[in-house]
Amino acid sequence: MTDFSQATDVRAYIQETEWASKPTAAVQDLTLLSGGMVNYVWRVTFADASSVILKHFPPALRLNPNFAFPQERCQLEHIALAAVATQFATTVSAWCAPKPLYFDDAQYVILQQDMPGVPLYDLFKADLDHATPSTDDLAWIAEALLAFLRDVQSLAVPDISRFANSPLTPLMNRMYLRNLPRMTEMDVPDASSWCDRAAACDAFAPTSFLFGDFWPNSILVDFHTKRIAVIDWELARTGHYGMDMTQMMANLALMGRGKPFKKALAQDMVAAMVKAWKATPEPESDKFDFVAAYVKRAVQLTQYTHWELDDVKATVQDLVAAAPALFE
Repeated sequence: MTDFSQATDVRAYIQETEWASKPTAAVQDLTLLSGGMVNYVWRVTFADASSVILKHFPPALRLNPNFAFPQERCQLEHIALAAVATQFATTVSAWCAPKPLYFDDAQYVILQQDMPGVPLYDLFKADLDHATPSTDDLAWIAEALLAFLRDVQSLAVPDISRFANSPLTPLMNRMYLRNLPRMTEMDVPDASSWCDRAAACDAFAPTSFLFGDFWPNSILVDFHTKRIAVIDWELARTGHYGMDMTQMMANLALMGRGKPFKKALAQDMVAAMVKAWKATPEPESDKFDFVAAYVKRAVQLTQYTHWELDDVKATVQDLVAAAPALFE
């Protein structure tokens, strides 16, 4: 088996692997990108300046080999990307996704198109030297995010039950086990009611495709084409698009309060998303509890320290109290 943590092994793998659009030029450079806590993601650049992305899906967390992470996620991502390439490649202009170039089921690898753009997350980092998006930029980004969420609901995959029964979903749901005691400890009124309302959100739209992990690092923003690219589809499942929308908004809301971020800009991005959401109401969207889904994500995300919040308890209380007005 190839050791995809090592550049020499990755180079050898690329040299030995053939795919339809493989460049004839030699591999010139390998750059290890952020693969989160589990995956290995490499940008492979060839001597002709073309590039591809290699993504390997290991069976466990890097820092905890005893924490298994089902490798079926590789198959699910490939199925989703192939479906997008077939269904949406020429019909949408606001968003795109990487085209899969090669699938290695034996070694859990996808070679995919390298997409242009800046991670949405990076645009809000105070220590990174990116040009500050204008109000108009925030508007088109928000509109593109909402267009994606609404379009992808109808993504036709060969067997939607594989996504409805993704082995990743139970693992990810464990993240919320601390929500009730956390809200209780932080004196949030009606904590049990909030958790009950949030749990009910999972029952909505059981046959609709859901991206499943919609946060700023899953989005690349291309200011030249005014288009977003949506990457990292391994947690795709089924459900109401409001689950994805509120995940993104909760991340942005916390960026709007954390020390390492351009707070005002992140808050403006939340407002732009709300405006874009209200501009095109979905049928029966009033039946989905956007407020509870948002609170669920916001509380869960405050468990992480990278936000560098001044007062976590006050932040949780404020976000919960402000949530109903956000979606009015």
